[in-house]
Amino acid sequence: MRISARYLAAIASAALTCGTIGGLIAMGLASLRPEFYRRAFIGVPDDPATMLRYAWVGGSIMGPQLGGFAAVVVASILFAARWRTRLEDWGG
Repeated sequence: MRISARYLAAIASAALTCGTIGGLIAMGLASLRPEFYRRAFIGVPDDPATMLRYAWVGGSIMGPQLGGFAAVVVASILFAARWRTRLEDWGG
């Protein structure tokens, strides 16, 4: 139980971290290339401050979705490898 809880905590932490990184990347893109950002995404406001808030929300939603998926895949592979190692140690 403790092993799986650690993996679940790591997945949640990675997803939250990816959300923060995604929001920061989106804000950086919106501030550095506002014309591109307005063409690439639907409904982007014209006001710069509002556009940055819009970018933060969009990036902080996409970050955990993509990063969480990647974290689940990686953690599943690592968990399976650790599980197999433990079974071999137990003689199974």
